[in-house]
Amino acid sequence: MDRKQDIKILQSCPFCKIEKMTTKSGMTAHIKYCVKNPNRVIYKGHSVDDETRKRISDSLKVAIREGRASGWHKRKKGAQSYPEKWMTSVIQNEFDDKDFVDELHIGKYRLDFAWPHKMLYIEIDGQQHNFEDRKKSDIEKDAFCKKLGWTSMRLQWSYICQNKQKAISEMKDFIDNGKLSLIVWENPKEKLKREVAARKLERQKDNEARKELILNSGVDFNSWGWKTKIAAILGISRKCATSWIKRNMPDLYKQSRK
Repeated sequence: MDRKQDIKILQSCPFCKIEKMTTKSGMTAHIKYCVKNPNRVIYKGHSVDDETRKRISDSLKVAIREGRASGWHKRKKGAQSYPEKWMTSVIQNEFDDKDFVDELHIGKYRLDFAWPHKMLYIEIDGQQHNFEDRKKSDIEKDAFCKKLGWTSMRLQWSYICQNKQKAISEMKDFIDNGKLSLIVWENPKEKLKREVAARKLERQKDNEARKELILNSGVDFNSWGWKTKIAAILGISRKCATSWIKRNMPDLYKQSRK
């Protein structure tokens, strides 16, 4: 039996007044999430606790080791992964020097893309290179090759995906012109995490300095007017000063004359 097609009609949102041709229930999702809807549903994403995050990380390590992980993963013999195919295509179409060797053996190591006549090689790092044991192995590999006269450029695949043209230009300059760029980049989530931790540390240092200033001020918390004095010392309002003392120096707040 053929499925009947839903009849589309012109409908409008009661909040933003936008009009569009849709089915009878087609505006339901729009109205639910409409930015002008005072009771709209706000999607906050999924929260993951530390235990779950560790379990996912351990599972990913096993998947990479067994060659089941997606992306830059352990490939079957003779087959190239997508990043390798992409890089090979870039070299053939963008580079002046196309005389490269992939998976070149140097001692116990293999170089992703090497130019032996120039003693240069490029490493494309996938997600498995974020693990500490793999980072250590990469450092040892680069140090070993450097002693033999090799120079390396190492890029993360995630960096390439988000800065494709810039990455191609940097790799081309490295091979064709001998210019090694210092690529400073990190995953946006890791960058945000680092910035939040830095701000938290800065607040802690600031709070410790304020505590030291208050303790050395000689303010008597058992007398009236201590809030005004603390506000003057910290350079904030009496209300904010009270909240700050209550939050950061609870013992003094409890013994004070409120």
